[in-house]
Amino acid sequence: MSKPILYFLVTNSLHQDQRLHRICGSLSSVAFDVTLVGVKRSEDKFESDDFKTFSLQTIFKSSFLFYLEINLRFFFFLLFKKLDGVVANDLDTLFVAKLISTIRKKKLFIDLHEYFTEVPELENQNFKKWIWSCIGRFGISNSTFNYTVNESLANILGEKYATNFEHIYNYPVKKEIQRIKKPEVTFDLVYVGVVNKGRGLKEAILAIKNLPETTLSIYGVGDILDLIKKLIEDNHLQSRVYLKGFIENKTIHEELQKYDLGLNLLKPSSLNYHYSSANKHFDYIMAGIPCLSMQLPEYELHNKKFETSILLESLDVNVIGDAITTLKDDHQLKEQLITNCTKASQAFNWETQKPKLLEIYNSAFNL
Repeated sequence: MSKPILYFLVTNSLHQDQRLHRICGSLSSVAFDVTLVGVKRSEDKFESDDFKTFSLQTIFKSSFLFYLEINLRFFFFLLFKKLDGVVANDLDTLFVAKLISTIRKKKLFIDLHEYFTEVPELENQNFKKWIWSCIGRFGISNSTFNYTVNESLANILGEKYATNFEHIYNYPVKKEIQRIKKPEVTFDLVYVGVVNKGRGLKEAILAIKNLPETTLSIYGVGDILDLIKKLIEDNHLQSRVYLKGFIENKTIHEELQKYDLGLNLLKPSSLNYHYSSANKHFDYIMAGIPCLSMQLPEYELHNKKFETSILLESLDVNVIGDAITTLKDDHQLKEQLITNCTKASQAFNWETQKPKLLEIYNSAFNL
């Protein structure tokens, strides 16, 4: 029996999505022929030893025209391909995945990485939000194989679309923790992820302004990178806030172990962030460093199991500064959180999620 052929669709660069790398790798390691299709950006070509990849070049880079173009390119790319299933990753690939699976009578799988209609970029954009809501209702209606990134969103999306959603967490692959932080005078913070609106970066930078022996390294690029550069310059923090640029997934784990505290300061007013379970939160834990996160449902849930984080009720500059100072000065607390990270890494890892993923796909093809 030949392996079922699956095409995964995503509208970003293939370099960026750790979740898709894990999922595609896990499926291809068992009984599936997997191809991940994304968008060609300026980075070097992404290749995997575990699954096939393909990047589509687009004329438009953003806005409605980009989504229209990439969906058309996905459509013609897949129209005559030999395939058994199409996987939509978020609403921005759902329309074309639904169309292809319907026309060709193939399996449709839906993986919603976020609460897409409630992202900060759609705040006060009622017409755009309505369009994405319509796409969601069209694509998810009568869909059987649906999953999302956490239990909170599975419940919300299941109710919203009147169908079942499984939850598969974005836990990292289990790795050994080897603390390589050197005993230095400075207390070193790290942020890894996109540099976009609502990530608490502005507040974090202003918070460490009055903490002279504290540094912040920011790994990533995004929409507000120029604004962040200007904020650093305006506050004369070039010697303590470092913009490290894009970092490849394979180097994140080792790099994070050089720091004292990881930042995951999502603006709670966004429902997408409110119900998030960000990759970075679990990357920090796997690297053995405590995390500074907001007091939101998923982080509270995980912190009750293993206290690895300091949770903040407010995204306030003074509150952030006080929390950093507390961890910096309280060595016993810091060591306890580090110990808890080691314990949590045994539970919050991809090996605990992989069986649930395989069950969804195996059941679709009676494997």
